[in-house]
Amino acid sequence: MSKDFESIKKVLPIQPFAKDLVCFIVFGSSVVNNNMGKMPDDADICVVVNNREADLRKISEFIFDHFKKPDFRIYFQDEIDSNLQFMDVGVGVFAMEYFANGISLFGENIFIKKLLKINKSKLKESYLNKIFEYIIRIRVAYISKNSTYKYKMWHIYKYVIRLSIDILLYNGYIVYGDLKGLTKYEIFNLCKKHNIVKKSTVIDFDNLEKMYELFKEINIYVVNSHTGKIKTKINS
Repeated sequence: MSKDFESIKKVLPIQPFAKDLVCFIVFGSSVVNNNMGKMPDDADICVVVNNREADLRKISEFIFDHFKKPDFRIYFQDEIDSNLQFMDVGVGVFAMEYFANGISLFGENIFIKKLLKINKSKLKESYLNKIFEYIIRIRVAYISKNSTYKYKMWHIYKYVIRLSIDILLYNGYIVYGDLKGLTKYEIFNLCKKHNIVKKSTVIDFDNLEKMYELFKEINIYVVNSHTGKIKTKINS
């Protein structure tokens, strides 16, 4: 745990809203896959609250006072315990997985136990939805006349890696917890091993055109694997 997180963990219990917290979790690239070559530009936070009378503005103020560029969400405990299909903004039940692999700065990470009971077919559907979203994101960013070279480079670098990770997750070649120990080079070595990209494909993270060619190869793999043109061995 970073020193910044440790200091926040110390002050959270003395906040006036602490009595209303179930857990306060930091997750995502800042704690899991921060070894992809570039530092994350925000902090992903999930807060679960057990009291609907809690002052959510105070929680929000605390987050903005203690984190740089926070991206946060707040759930009420009864929402998570209900029969509603759990999801995060723009993400399906896959959110449960990255919350469970986060670091709890306050309380027990309730998502660890809930992840064990998750509907596996819904989880795979969630991966697939993100895969399709990333394909569209990358293509639009690359062809848009309003995209600068710098933006295209940043966007394609970020989302081609994410796209590749989600394909590996979808097929069961890795589990989310594996990302803590995988570099971007190892991610693409796995893609080559499982024929997501050709073994001869040259991967140059600093070359925009080559990164887009890599994306197109991955895109074709995704389409072919869902039209019966190639058979993928999915690990359960």
